[in-house]
Amino acid sequence: MKTLRFIGMTLMAVVFCLNFAACSDDDEEQGQGGPLAGTTWRIATSEEGAGMVGIEITFRSDGTFAMSRDGWAYSKWSLDGDVLTLTVGESGPDDYMEGMVSIDGDDATYTYHWADVEGEWEDNVNYTMTLRKQ
Repeated sequence: MKTLRFIGMTLMAVVFCLNFAACSDDDEEQGQGGPLAGTTWRIATSEEGAGMVGIEITFRSDGTFAMSRDGWAYSKWSLDGDVLTLTVGESGPDDYMEGMVSIDGDDATYTYHWADVEGEWEDNVNYTMTLRKQ
């Protein structure tokens, strides 16, 4: 009887351990941007124009970002795998940049397009910028 109770308690302990591991905070952190959260990057080159070069983008861990030269009151970012989305607007989400980001150490390449959050327009032009971690 004691052996059966011991086996039962052991099984319960294993189940609890597995449940706690499945609810780990690591998954949430990765969903909040993984390698970008809490970092600042400077645009080194941009096909979109020379006005973008030199701008610094700070990716905050709360899902917002700041640019060294911007006029947006609303700025949110998300990273899903290697798809980076930067959503901007005056008082709420208006437009967004979305595309593939490839990070290699302190260098990153971002190939993206611009679109309207309401689906009214999409420029269908892919731009590429390179960034350097600060």
